[in-house]
Parts: sequence; structure tokens; C-alpha cells
Amino acid sequence: MNHLFKFVDNSSFSGGDIDCEPGLANAIANTVERINSGGGLGGSTAPTAEPDGNSTINVTKDFKWTKTARGSIGREGTPSIELEELYVVRPAFYSNLNLFLDQLNIGTDLVGNGLSNISKGVGFGEAGESITQVQGKVTGLLTNVQKEVQAAGSKAFKTEKQKPIKYLKAYEELYGVRRSGFNYRLPYLEDKFRSTSNTWGEDKAGVSFLEGLPLVGNIAESMKSLMKATATGVAIDYAKSFSYGGNEPEYSFSFYLDNTKDSEYGPQSMQNNIEFVTLLMYQNLPNKLNRLAFSPPVIYRAKLPGVFYFNYSYLSNITVEFVGVRREKTVRLKVAEFGKEEENIMIVPEGYKVNITLKSLLPETRNFMYASLDDKVFATQEEIVARDLENIPQPDPFALGNMDPYSTGIA
Repeated sequence: MNHLFKFVDNSSFSGGDIDCEPGLANAIANTVERINSGGGLGGSTAPTAEPDGNSTINVTKDFKWTKTARGSIGREGTPSIELEELYVVRPAFYSNLNLFLDQLNIGTDLVGNGLSNISKGVGFGEAGESITQVQGKVTGLLTNVQKEVQAAGSKAFKTEKQKPIKYLKAYEELYGVRRSGFNYRLPYLEDKFRSTSNTWGEDKAGVSFLEGLPLVGNIAESMKSLMKATATGVAIDYAKSFSYGGNEPEYSFSFYLDNTKDSEYGPQSMQNNIEFVTLLMYQNLPNKLNRLAFSPPVIYRAKLPGVFYFNYSYLSNITVEFVGVRREKTVRLKVAEFGKEEENIMIVPEGYKVNITLKSLLPETRNFMYASLDDKVFATQEEIVARDLENIPQPDPFALGNMDPYSTGIA
């Protein structure tokens, strides 16, 4: 019997090649290795799911979610949400450190070059330069720490180097991820195409910064008090700024999986449905590594061609409902040690209704809308070649016998 996944020992994902030489980088890396492998502190990490054969689970093409026959004109071209599953293997601290240092460097330049001249002009001598010197030392120290931390991360986290297209470089390395090996193609049957909402706010953007400066702020407050005392009403129209974030887009969709007997699909269809919903739930739960630490659920790189592209997203809701009559059945899953098959008693209904809400971790931008129109950002060269091959007319597999991997058991 074919399986979609198997469970494997988590130790294969730990950094076993980390040396024990002194230094901050190695100290961090060794600590991370022990945590990620579930070692010490009551280690209890659950096994990791891996593909057992084909890594792409193409529900749209191969599963029984519609009465329309596989390979028929009626099913051809059904829109599919493409999901590439990712493990988040690098803590946010390591990613955000670079952003913090960029801000600090910009702030140092501003204080050194801008406020130095302002302070001299209003009689504060070299105050700006002294601030610059202090910030320069802090920046230098943090830069050295950053190098050590990044060296530790490259050893311990085993992230995959991203190669973003030019217009997506701003999002490069925002999350330290590694592919899980699973890819999904899920039917999209909903009406929603696209929606956008904007907010402009933050009155007095930039003015609050000036009001916080010595002398300048006092003058501003004095002028405001004077205006209120001499006018019947005071109202100043300040330029507003665009409010970025807080409107991350999401898409909700549903589809059914039919477990009833069908000569076209055979008994493998029910097996695939059970394994798919089990895998989807399993991958979207955190994994408690020991008494202190856990690894988060997976995230996804997602695309619905021409509609949306999410560089990083997550399933904010997954609900699988029983449909119709249900029975206890013996199902064989690779849940035993070393991926061996084991019989399990499960409740199996006539069908499942799968409800999913996919939410982006980033606000919608022109960059992402353009990416949804550009096939290169998601499809690998191998996938493009495979799609070209799929467009070549092929003989009807059902006319030639049982050639489909999901139709075992056909008489």
C-alpha cells in the first residue's frame, strides 16, 4: 500500500557536526542542537513527518473531491492553491538582529551628521558628536556579536539559502526556514478574487520627534499655548502617513473528500484522504521539545496564480468535519518506529469537509501582487518542464489498465 508520509526520528535534524571549540558561536550552536534534538530537560520531541515517495500531494488532480472523473475535461484547469511547506528553524531574534542594526546605523548617521550641526547652531557645542561616538561603540560591539550569532545560526539551524527575485529582495531571510519536503495542490472553488483596504493616520508624523528635542520642543509648546490664548480656535492640518501592516490578507476555502467505494479510485482513495487530513493537522501543531522549548507549526509559501502570492503564510484555521455515516475502521499508517506500518483503529466517515483559512504573515504590497502574476517566483524549472509535459496529449490511463498510483485495487 502506498503512503503519503512516514514518521522518522527527530535526531536527523539536529546539528551533529557542530564542533566543541570555545567561542560564543559554538556555545550557541551546541545549545541549539541539544534543544532542537529534544535532548535534556525532559526531552519529549515528537517524530517528524517525511514524504514517503512523491513529495507533492495533488488533491486537485488525484483525490476524490468531485464526482467529475479524473483526467476528464470537466476537471481540467480547476484552480489550485499551491503550498510549499516550510519549517521555521531560526528564532526571530536572529532575523531581527539585522534589522535592528540597520536602524541603529541609520540613527547614528542622523545624529552624527544632522543633529551635530543643529546642536552647534543652538549652542550645545559638540553634544551631537559625543552621542555619535557612543552609538558608534555600541554599533561596533553589536556588529561583532551579530557575526558570532550568525556563525552559530549557520551551524545549528540548517536554514536554506533563499534566492529571491529582484522585487522580493526586501523579504529575503526575514524567516529562517527549511523545506519540510511536502508540497500541496488544493482545489480553490470560492468566489473571492481580491480586496484591498488602506489606512492613513499618524497625525504630526515627524513633529513629535522635534518636540522631544531640548529647546526646540519648549519653543513649540510655547507657540501652541500662545496660539490657543490669542485665537478662538486652533487647528493645524498635518500631513498623514500611510499605516503599514495590520491588514494582512487571508483566503478561506473549503472542499470535500469522498471516502465511499469507487471502482475508478479503489481503496487507496480512502487511505489517501485519511493520511492527508492527518498530515495537515499534525504539521500545523507545535512540537514540544522539552520542558522549556518547542518548535512552531509549519508556515507556507503560497500562490493562487493570478490571484495572490504569500511569501510567508500560515493556516490560521483548519477544521475537518465528518460527513455522513461513520464507522470504526482499521487503517494502516507508518506511525511505528523507523516508519514501519502499524494498524490503527480510526473513525472513518463517508466523507470529510475540509475548511481552511490561509493568512499572510506580511501585508499586501505591489511586490506580492506582481509575484502572483509571475510564474518564476514559485515554480522550479523542473515543475515548469513537468507542466509542459502534462500538456502533451497522453493516452487514457484508464483504457490501458491500472496505471495510476492512487487507483490500486481496481478489478
